[in-house]
Amino acid sequence: MPMTKDEVFTKVKEVLVSTLAVDDNEVTPTAKLSSDLNAESIDYLDIVFQLEKTLISKSPRAPVASSPKISSPIRNSCRTAR
Repeated sequence: MPMTKDEVFTKVKEVLVSTLAVDDNEVTPTAKLSSDLNAESIDYLDIVFQLEKTLISKSPRAPVASSPKISSPIRNSCRTAR
């Protein structure tokens, strides 16, 4: 089952708080990584790695060619392992 917007935000917030060592009240939907949360270029790599680990399912993905719609492989890739 796909995650809701609130569930995704919660996971992203957890990653940002952990990676950037900021308070959770600083991470808002409108916060900017560099100017508000003081992220540096090296932090971006860690954030991407952590988000991939947290949000992308470990289940096998369907090949793009066999998917009926472009959204199918995206939807399959974005399911979380719970």
